[in-house]
Amino acid sequence: EPYRRQRQMCIRDRDIMSNILDLFRDDLSKVNFDISGTRRMYEKIKRMQQSVGGTPHITAKVGTGGVNMFILSNGNKDVTVEKFSGVIIGNHKCNAWFPKGELNSSPICSSNDGIIGINRQTGEYLNCMTCPNNEFGSDGNGKLCKNMHKLYILAENCAVPITLSLPPTSLENWRNYVLSGVAVAEKEISEVVTEFSLSGETSQTGNKYSVLNFKMTGYVNDDVNKFCSGISEMCIRDRIITENLKLLNKPRILTVQK
Repeated sequence: EPYRRQRQMCIRDRDIMSNILDLFRDDLSKVNFDISGTRRMYEKIKRMQQSVGGTPHITAKVGTGGVNMFILSNGNKDVTVEKFSGVIIGNHKCNAWFPKGELNSSPICSSNDGIIGINRQTGEYLNCMTCPNNEFGSDGNGKLCKNMHKLYILAENCAVPITLSLPPTSLENWRNYVLSGVAVAEKEISEVVTEFSLSGETSQTGNKYSVLNFKMTGYVNDDVNKFCSGISEMCIRDRIITENLKLLNKPRILTVQK
């Protein structure tokens, strides 16, 4: 009888553990992520960059007022989509301090790494960790400085990465996706195809807004992963350098705020 009870307990514990592990099992398969058109476009862009310079880019913005649509823009044309997919070839923290109530305007101060900010009005370097605008309570119950996360996404057959800035309200979903989804599947974020979608939420004050959702739809082969790594190094480096140069509007030696 003791042996039978012990055996039943072992079976029960095994079933419980099996159910828990279902949360982390990778049921994904390799997907046919076509980069043939991407390669041709990429080579043409590189040749033209030698004569004109610059870095091409597509931005993805979240519609305001709880409208669950992305606005994709290349600077000349805008299109709206409910969802899109691609490989995240790079990501980093970023901060921005906007004029009061003017989130669609240029920020007063911004940081491309979440560590050092550049005040575009004074040209000063600011330490994000000690900046009073980056403290809770500096804007009522929140912060004057918005902590965000920037993603660079390579869509299928497009050599121009899509830049998507995650607002503070979407950071928890992003962390959960990376840690509880991608990491436990033993994948790198650049090895999987991610689907981006939106869902509507309402704040305590009654304002409607959209939250980003992330979903793994498959993983890419080694050839695609290698190509994504190469295009990531060039596009992201050049994009960040260009953004920083635009912020530095005063040619003088600057000191970091302590």
